[in-house]
Amino acid sequence: MCLTDGPLRPTLNWMVPSSDGKRPSPIEGNEDLAWLDQILGRRASDGATQYLCRPSVANPQFLVPTRPRRAAASSLRRFHDARSPSERVVGLAGQVMARTGLLRFAPGEPLVLQDFALVDHLAGVLGEPELCAAVTLGPRRRNRKPVLQLIRPDGDVVGFAKIGWTPFTSELVGNEARWLGAVEASTPTWLRTPPVLHKTRWRDLDVLVIGTVDTPFTARGQRVVRTDVVDAVAHSIGTRRAPFGESALLADWRAAGLDRRVDLDRLVDRRGAEHLEYGLWHGDLTPWNIATHAGAISVWDWEFAAPDRPVGFDVLHAHFEDGRRRLHESDEIALRNLPSRALPQLAELGQDRHVDAMYDLYLAELLAREQRLIGQGWEHQGQAKIDRVAGELLEERLAA
Repeated sequence: MCLTDGPLRPTLNWMVPSSDGKRPSPIEGNEDLAWLDQILGRRASDGATQYLCRPSVANPQFLVPTRPRRAAASSLRRFHDARSPSERVVGLAGQVMARTGLLRFAPGEPLVLQDFALVDHLAGVLGEPELCAAVTLGPRRRNRKPVLQLIRPDGDVVGFAKIGWTPFTSELVGNEARWLGAVEASTPTWLRTPPVLHKTRWRDLDVLVIGTVDTPFTARGQRVVRTDVVDAVAHSIGTRRAPFGESALLADWRAAGLDRRVDLDRLVDRRGAEHLEYGLWHGDLTPWNIATHAGAISVWDWEFAAPDRPVGFDVLHAHFEDGRRRLHESDEIALRNLPSRALPQLAELGQDRHVDAMYDLYLAELLAREQRLIGQGWEHQGQAKIDRVAGELLEERLAA
């Protein structure tokens, strides 16, 4: 396999072995699988693995290895606070089907792929005689990247590997490694984060392997993140108080090109004297990145973590995502409802006097993230809505 110097781009005309492992059969025009094959590479041997491709081969988002059975069952053991009781039951049923060899009757389509070279490489560097992998592709989005769940044949999960394949996804992989290392020893004992097991460059790609955290079936469902979790994350590297006009936010936003999108000078004129508390924010502290169980809280996906953010940004983001995902509101409605929904938790953090200022700054932070995403990875027209809606809302507020 030959990789170009620039970002990888999906190619067409991809070949996989047939189910009998003898004759190749083409999958014409499947950009998702071509992209995955290009990134993960193929073993020199003729080995192949049969997967259950979910939801379908035409729209692959999750590949479950059907054998060994214990490994297949472990790949389906993914519970978090956002999963409803019915979703938990479905997940548990999938594990039972995998263990009893009935996974072929589960939703999805069978797919046989040649074994991935990266899985062999990671088995070697982690000192594992043999590993298989469940593969998460996820939906097409600009920060899309393959995530491998590395599993021993007996079903023990070793960890998860994230692959940065564009400049932006490589930046996310490096950022997660940095902050996991920074907070590992500084958060309370009840707040657990996955350890960094390995970070490397492989065939011009950035690869991060992190350990596991407890995600049991009984993980307690919650609408939004608990205030004490936000507070613990924010204070994990210390906090400071300063006027917004003297914060590091402005430099970060200008580097992201936000001054080309909104009038930052007007924002400083309006909010520059606002005295705020700044600390670390997780960047996506939502129930699907958290598992609460037996007095402990596990938190993962630290890709968007950043220092010097107003304490309470994670509350605003959690309520925004809750409005969009659980309540199925439009981006505009979810954003307009933020101040009233987040106010009780911001009051618990002592930030209720700064709600209006923090709301404006959060809108700017969303826009800065969108500016960083422009032109990255898998573009999708629908993903430009947040940029338009948040930008119009912030401009409306600055003009008032």
